Amino acid sequence: LTHYMYTSLMNSNFWCCVFVFVFSTYTYSMTGADLSFFKSDKQRQAKIQSRNPALGAIMMMVMQPWTVIRNSRFCHFNTSMDSLVKYWLPWNDYPVILMLEKPWDEKDKHEILRLWPKLKIHFINVEPQFFIPPTTSTFEDAKYPLSGDDYKRMIAFTFHGFTHVPYLKRYRYLMRMDDDSCILNPIQFDIFQRMQQQNYTYAYKQIFRDPEWAVKGLNDFAEDYMNSHKLQWKNPQLRALVKSIKENLYSFSTNFEVLDMKAYRSKENMKFVHHMIESNKIYHRRWGDAPIRFLQIQMFYSNAEVLKICEFGYQHSIWAPSPICVNTSKEWTFFDHVKSQFGNPYMD
Repeated sequence: LTHYMYTSLMNSNFWCCVFVFVFSTYTYSMTGADLSFFKSDKQRQAKIQSRNPALGAIMMMVMQPWTVIRNSRFCHFNTSMDSLVKYWLPWNDYPVILMLEKPWDEKDKHEILRLWPKLKIHFINVEPQFFIPPTTSTFEDAKYPLSGDDYKRMIAFTFHGFTHVPYLKRYRYLMRMDDDSCILNPIQFDIFQRMQQQNYTYAYKQIFRDPEWAVKGLNDFAEDYMNSHKLQWKNPQLRALVKSIKENLYSFSTNFEVLDMKAYRSKENMKFVHHMIESNKIYHRRWGDAPIRFLQIQMFYSNAEVLKICEFGYQHSIWAPSPICVNTSKEWTFFDHVKSQFGNPYMD
């Protein structure tokens, strides 16, 4: 009998049962908070696993050489990529598309993949779309250029050229990040799913004031377009607010934005995009994609379609950081945010 009891105690099945019994008793005695932790983590994992991989992606234009820190900027390519690993993942395990206006060097690709193996990095050459030429070679600012031609090409690409990149057409949402933009806090929600589920077509982090010389004539250009095409401003509340101030100096910080490409490729929006490109005003007057985007929102997007992202901090280049929003209530609409910022020299 003694021998039989000893053998049974040593049996692995017996100890397995004891372990299950003890663990079950412990789990049963846990607090509601502890159980909710496991439940929320399980829900998070389920959401991550069920996401549509073609729903969205980050697109980032990379300045070469990517290893160099330009002008002592707080945020540069390396810190930007580090911030994606630290704060973009795991909730937003979407592709990061690195774009170059020429073929990528294989050594650069290998080194970038080695440094940031957790990111789903794709390398594409956007040379044909980046170098879409203007329809004139003589510009209004020829005597005193407002910026270099490369910067104007960048504006034209982020406003129009990127819509022709074949690889980008597979994604419903595109989140633009410049290579000197950094996320400062964990993003604990799926950005693209929020856009889709709550019917947002544009999301932004910051608003700022452009200098008057950079938007000269832009407001009149938009007014003339709307009148000549007999169109109504889709965001009349915002339009009235903008017209009540002296100048249209306000812009989205397009160095971090999320675009619903289905909305952006709408017939009415693309007709305006082509009208702007054909006018060559980006090259004549250096009108940036940031103030133009602010006008597009007034023209073709309703107030309810625009999302001010609040839950994490962000910094671009040498700019002051954009913190987590103070007011994150559901009543805090896009229009409320814009109205609260008018009159400030620096807007967030």
